[in-house]
Amino acid sequence: MSEFVERMRDLIRAGDIWISEHGYDELAEDGLTAREVLAGV
Repeated sequence: MSEFVERMRDLIRAGDIWISEHGYDELAEDGLTAREVLAGV
C-alpha cells in the first residue's frame, strides 16, 4: 500500500481530517457522501 494511503488512514482514524466545501461539492456531484468515502478508506 502506498505511503500516502497509509497516512490518510492514520489521519482518518485519528479524526484529524478536513474536507473543504469544494470537496463536499465534488463528492455530491459524484453521488457520494464524505462518510461513505471515509468509511471506504
